Amino acid sequence: DNVIGISFGSGYSCVSILNKDHKPEIIANEDGEHKIATALSFLDNEELYGNQAKAQTVRNARNTVCNFQPLVGTPYEASVAARYPNNTVVDQEGRVGFQVEFNGRQAVFTAEELTVKFLQRLREMAENYLGRSIEGVILACPSSYSAAQGKTLRTLAGQAGLNVLQMVDEIPAAVLAYGLGQTSTPQEPQDSNTLVVDAGAQSTTVAVVAIRGGLYNVVSTVHNSQFSGQAYDQLLWAHLQAEFKKQTKLDITGNARAHAKLALGSEITKRTLSSSNSAPCSVDSLAEGLDLHCVLNRTRFDILTNKLYPSIQASVQKALAEASIYADEIDEVIFVGGTSRVLKLQAKVLQLLNPEVRVCTDLEADEVVVFGCAAQARLVTNGILGAASASQTTVVSATTQPLGLQLGDKFATVVPRYTPLPVSRTITVTTPFTYAYVAVAQGKVEQRVTMSVPEDSDDEAGEERHTE
Repeated sequence: DNVIGISFGSGYSCVSILNKDHKPEIIANEDGEHKIATALSFLDNEELYGNQAKAQTVRNARNTVCNFQPLVGTPYEASVAARYPNNTVVDQEGRVGFQVEFNGRQAVFTAEELTVKFLQRLREMAENYLGRSIEGVILACPSSYSAAQGKTLRTLAGQAGLNVLQMVDEIPAAVLAYGLGQTSTPQEPQDSNTLVVDAGAQSTTVAVVAIRGGLYNVVSTVHNSQFSGQAYDQLLWAHLQAEFKKQTKLDITGNARAHAKLALGSEITKRTLSSSNSAPCSVDSLAEGLDLHCVLNRTRFDILTNKLYPSIQASVQKALAEASIYADEIDEVIFVGGTSRVLKLQAKVLQLLNPEVRVCTDLEADEVVVFGCAAQARLVTNGILGAASASQTTVVSATTQPLGLQLGDKFATVVPRYTPLPVSRTITVTTPFTYAYVAVAQGKVEQRVTMSVPEDSDDEAGEERHTE
């Protein structure tokens, strides 16, 4: 098949295909890398992309641009420059521009122009891998994007030579990657509530998704710009900088080149700590010919970053509150993005939920979204979604209250709230009579009341559930 999936991340991007068995597969670039750094570097008359470009942040920092994805479709603001201290950021006709030296002269590329160049390289990479032209792409739209940014991204993809069959938000793409609810029937609708924590390089999105009969309804979304991979990096860099000063008496504050080296070295350390109890950090010639060699254990890392977790826990609680869903009503949790591999982060989120909640971990966290894009591509190529419906955004109504049967003084839910309409459900009611009157009714959302118990009471305080 000639339809691919692309996840365009702020830190890294991935490309997926459907292999000969019609199963999703992440493909590698010419360097054998599945995760492609979202970066471009201009070196003399050569244009590098991906991990090769990111490596240039040490020797060619001014002409290397990373993390430009969040800037797509946004106006220029003077404050943006502070987020890119190693680059020359300029106002390019109201857009964020980066001034670089390329082909022996000064050139300015906007975030949008960089995006076109980067997507072109991803397209070429896929075509080289497949040995044929790409007919279409399912493109993941970053969950932090506004509607206007998503529209801009689609236009830029077209300029990069990509025929966008559909834009898929990262949140439902992550759910689809695990195939949740995809074998549902009217008799067995497989209804569930899923929490998605998408922790990226520059921000985190927490969302609650109601899965009803195989359809996904994102009922709440909370964006958190304070909790991100970058927030972890800042704390880790400060620790390693202090460690280097302790070892060598040298202070590298303000040393951009040393900082770039430290960033590359510490990224490996952070990744290793996601699966090991300790990790080395080695940076040769960090400053004045002196090396940094140290070992960081996970406990120390958790202590360093502990102050970050109240922020993400607050986002989870806010997402649940906005969805009017209680923590123990969450059936699955999906962690998305490289930052979400941090075990302490997962523990802090799970601490708020039912201990029996299912944690989806079969896929690599930073490949979940692109797997979902490939799964959507399979639906399109199999004809389950026609070309017209795949390219359109459909807005549907959903139930706000549960619908069901009133059986005496009991209410049996048949269609839970947040179910997209129209809906078909089949149930069997056993009765000793040849015919029966069945009352179809609308229920109400469960409310919980916390009971206050006097201190001298033998009873324990707790929550009481009832239906209003």
